[in-house]
Amino acid sequence: MPSCAILRAGMVRARCRLPVHARADADRWMDWQAVSLAPAIGPAFVQLVRTPLEQRDSVVVENAGLEAEKRLAILGAHLASHAFVARAAHTMAMGDIPLACSIDRESTGSRESTGS
Repeated sequence: MPSCAILRAGMVRARCRLPVHARADADRWMDWQAVSLAPAIGPAFVQLVRTPLEQRDSVVVENAGLEAEKRLAILGAHLASHAFVARAAHTMAMGDIPLACSIDRESTGSRESTGS
């Protein structure tokens, strides 16, 4: 995911000296967003935002919603005991921004397409 690569490059360029475990934790959540969350919510986004109303497939939207709920439950369980996705505030940008962008894109696109 390009946004993850940009964040990683920015951290290197800024010579951010994160402890190895903090960097690994942020990397883990960036990768999780790209390979687990985004593919789960992507089909609903395509159907609700990119597909003309008369061609939308409600089964695809429903299945994507169920898959997204499973993935978001993992994130919710983690956030129940952590203030940020990555464990420390100084890694917030690396761990939280890709997730926030992904979730915002899906929710904003859905609201715009359905008029709610």
